[in-house]
Amino acid sequence: MARPVTQHPPSALQFPSASRTSTLGFGFASPLHTRSPFADVANNSIYSSPQASASTSFNPFASPVGFGSVPPSQAKPFKARHPPPISSTITPRLLKRGRHSTSPSPPSSPTSSIAGSPNLGHKRLSLSRAKKQRQEQAPAISDDLDLGLMLATLPPSTHLQILTSLMEKDPSIRSAVLAATPAPDLAVCNDELQKIMDRISRQYGEPGPGRYLLSWGRAINDITIFSRTASTYLAFFYTPHNGLPSSLPTLHNLLYTITKYTLTLVRLLPPHVGQSSATSSLSQLVNALVMRWREWVTNISKDVNEKGEMYPYSSVVAWGQNFQELVDPERNAIEGCPDPAPIRELVATISAIRDTFAAQLGWLAGPGGAMR
Repeated sequence: MARPVTQHPPSALQFPSASRTSTLGFGFASPLHTRSPFADVANNSIYSSPQASASTSFNPFASPVGFGSVPPSQAKPFKARHPPPISSTITPRLLKRGRHSTSPSPPSSPTSSIAGSPNLGHKRLSLSRAKKQRQEQAPAISDDLDLGLMLATLPPSTHLQILTSLMEKDPSIRSAVLAATPAPDLAVCNDELQKIMDRISRQYGEPGPGRYLLSWGRAINDITIFSRTASTYLAFFYTPHNGLPSSLPTLHNLLYTITKYTLTLVRLLPPHVGQSSATSSLSQLVNALVMRWREWVTNISKDVNEKGEMYPYSSVVAWGQNFQELVDPERNAIEGCPDPAPIRELVATISAIRDTFAAQLGWLAGPGGAMR
């Protein structure tokens, strides 16, 4: 027969703690955080009777021991190291059931139950994996690596590939790249256009009747390249850089060079050529040249006649001579080949622009100026 429990002080009863330590309990079940045996007993279901609740002053809504403040009813006995006696209404049978009870204790805190949530753990694992993947995709750049020095070491042709790849991945940087691009020297642009025209001349061969279509087919790729290059130069020099537009003399020299080469290409058009990338790009270039020439004459007329600005006599005479060269039929004609209709229309348009320039600015060159 079991002994009455009243013969032994409560401290002599060896109540076992939880069978295993929870890793999510913030260390409350570890040996460093000694818990009173009454805490486990108080959480057992055998204390659901009113008498037991009254004797132990257990509050199920109070914070667990070690997490919050200790209830006043328990703080005083623990300080005196004399726990209150267990009520006599508890029988040895009930104590025996309590010692062998395997019911798990409630979580030590709401925070620990949230931390052990499988959904939250899965989200943390996903974020960790995503961060690791980003770090693996973007190689770390050492402080000792000078990127500018590496780019200077590479061949210049690779710079264009790198820049094109970056703009394809992020088209929004195109405006930033354009703003940071310095204006190239006009002589460099003219040399580049001349190189393309030299390739066209070699591929086209000697022009003549009966060979237009075949010759045009051989040079069609470089003709497209010329039109795109010339259109790019026009758009670039007409875009203000650092808030300043290109000067009118610079624009005249660029327009003159591109127009001279364009007249040559239009003269090489076969009589019945079909629509292609070369003809389409060349037609767009012609329209852009006509628009820019008219704009140039209007702007320089405003500078001189409205704002009172002046240009050197030599510059004005050279501009008039350039206009005359562009519309001179004998200078640009191909021997044995009559001019096609497109070239006649283009020459007539440039002649009208030349006449407007002479009427509004001819007085700058004087009576003997080459304006008419």
